[in-house]
Amino acid sequence: MSVSDHQKIGNSIKAVNARIRTIHDPDLGEIGKKLLKNFNKTNCRESKDMAYDGLAFYSSFSYREGQKGFVNSITYGAGANDSFTKLFSAKVHEMAHALQIQHCAALRADPFNPDTKIIICPRDWIMLQERCEEDAYVKQALFNSLLAEVIPHLSSVTDKEAFSAVDFKVIRDSSPNIGVAFNRAARQSLSKRFYWDSTDENYYSFRNHYQYRTLAGFKAGMNMRRHNNESGFVFVRLTAADIMDVGASFGLNSFSGDPSLTAPFFENSPLRPRAQGLLAELNDSLGIKDENSLPTLTEALAHEGLDKTTFQTKVYQATMIKP
Repeated sequence: MSVSDHQKIGNSIKAVNARIRTIHDPDLGEIGKKLLKNFNKTNCRESKDMAYDGLAFYSSFSYREGQKGFVNSITYGAGANDSFTKLFSAKVHEMAHALQIQHCAALRADPFNPDTKIIICPRDWIMLQERCEEDAYVKQALFNSLLAEVIPHLSSVTDKEAFSAVDFKVIRDSSPNIGVAFNRAARQSLSKRFYWDSTDENYYSFRNHYQYRTLAGFKAGMNMRRHNNESGFVFVRLTAADIMDVGASFGLNSFSGDPSLTAPFFENSPLRPRAQGLLAELNDSLGIKDENSLPTLTEALAHEGLDKTTFQTKVYQATMIKP
């Protein structure tokens, strides 16, 4: 009896989990075991969709009719059968995203979250998504660099990723400690040319890609909610503490190792002119005239009698989609 593609992916995931469990870091100890233990506490579901060509993606909130709420799932696609090492790399990345939302209340102030009208403003939502990707790519590269010590060809497998095993090792070897290495790696992790840009003209980086994708997603989410006649949204700003929450996904905090390196993490990245125009259009459609005049997430929650911890609990209980 032949093994189905679904079964192959299932077997590959089990093998990847077994390999993750073996990952040990000289500074951080048994981080593979810790990652799996913390991930299991998230109740994140894992499913397979052979119609998806890629490796894997994490879903947080859904606003689709009949499936509104906290999806909290990693979906593996047909690409997950192509390479054990690529699946290892992708799974660590997506697990980081699942853990980020457990630590960071701001990620629940999502335009697609049907249970809240407190939403991070588009400008700061871009920053938040950038930090999520920086944190996930750094920790993915850390695990890849450690696995490459026993599977050497992994280094070349990750060369085209936003941040490769070699990228991380070079920074780690030149840094005074692992905390500084994390900070330096996070700052560089989205600077590489994006996959589809093969020219030097108008350099298009991973950061640019995530900025455009975030703007498009935010617009789509708000359009869906206004189509359903929702109103009364409260748009809010981030604080440095919200960013630090993202970096606490697992292991070391990606944004706290060296105070002299952390300031840029709390600032908005420059946008390309087209993205800046799209942001201005989106703000205008939402009635946001000055982001700096908006309340912070903490202030808006306090007005509702909530803090970040109770907000996370309230949103989780109200919107978790049952398997």
